[in-house]
Amino acid sequence: MSHDVRTKVVAEILTEVRARCPHWIGGEPQPSDLRGIVGAVRAHTRADEALIRQVMDEVVGHAV
Repeated sequence: MSHDVRTKVVAEILTEVRARCPHWIGGEPQPSDLRGIVGAVRAHTRADEALIRQVMDEVVGHAV
């Protein structure tokens, strides 16, 4: 796995979380919110979905 790809995935996840967090009820994401983040990150980075889900779990602590 390329370090550059992982870095891009982390940056995109953080960007999406910051943009979407104010809209989460109670400040907690719902499963559909997490799926939306995975989809957006995949569209922006073209990274493998499994990698995105793994990094997402590490970054925000939610299994997707």
